[in-house]
Amino acid sequence: MITWLFRLVPIGLAGYAMTAGQEKVGEIGQDILDTVLEFKAGMEVRGAAKMLKLDMINGQKPPRNNFSDYLRRNMDSEGSDPALDPWEEFYVLEDRDAGLVVASCGPDSECDNDDDIEAVVKDRPGRKKKWGKGGRDRFGVERLRKKYGGGGE
Repeated sequence: MITWLFRLVPIGLAGYAMTAGQEKVGEIGQDILDTVLEFKAGMEVRGAAKMLKLDMINGQKPPRNNFSDYLRRNMDSEGSDPALDPWEEFYVLEDRDAGLVVASCGPDSECDNDDDIEAVVKDRPGRKKKWGKGGRDRFGVERLRKKYGGGGE
């Protein structure tokens, strides 16, 4: 799925390059890449959370001390290390306010802030559920549309 997104990026940049300067193209290209990396991390985090839920339903305990090994044994990440997020940091399995959570610390590699990408494996009793990172604009499309204009309306 991610592969076809990467294939579309050069086509979009080439078209834009005809109307804008190279500096602008570089900036937009980086924003597009950042959005694709966030999307990839989100897909991997949600996949790991689903896998852990199934294992817990089957009676296995969460691999709190060896989560990286667990990911390497059980996930495929298209040729890269499945224990690492797109920014080369380890995915984490932690108890947070939301419950048991699989998380990437996000683009800034700092955990416990707004750019973390996480998926709840097991809810805490009584917690209020909320949208994940970005709410409705999960893939950053609206953010890019506002920054660069255009699109649809």
